Amino acid sequence: YSRFVDDLVFSSSFDFKMKCNDLIKIILNDNFRISYKKTIYKAGNMEICGIITKQNVLDLSDSFKKSLEDPTINKSKIDGRRRYYQRVRAK
Repeated sequence: YSRFVDDLVFSSSFDFKMKCNDLIKIILNDNFRISYKKTIYKAGNMEICGIITKQNVLDLSDSFKKSLEDPTINKSKIDGRRRYYQRVRAK
C-alpha cells in the first residue's frame, strides 16, 4: 500500500483482483470517498502523480528526472525538484 496526498495504490506480488471489492468497502467504511473515474486495476508498474510504484519501491518518471537537468528551468525550482526526488527515493 502506498499513499501520496489523496491517492491510494495497492501492490502485491500476487494477483489480488478478487480482493478489490473488499478494499473498496474498507475505504468507504472509514468515511473516505472514492473517485470511480480514477479507480483502476492494473498489473505491473503504475504511475501516479509522476511517481512510479513498483514492488515496494517508489521512483519518479523519466521525464521528471530529465527535468532535473533542464537549463531552461530556474535554479530554485530545480533545487525543489531535487529535494522532492530525494524524498521519494528515500521511501
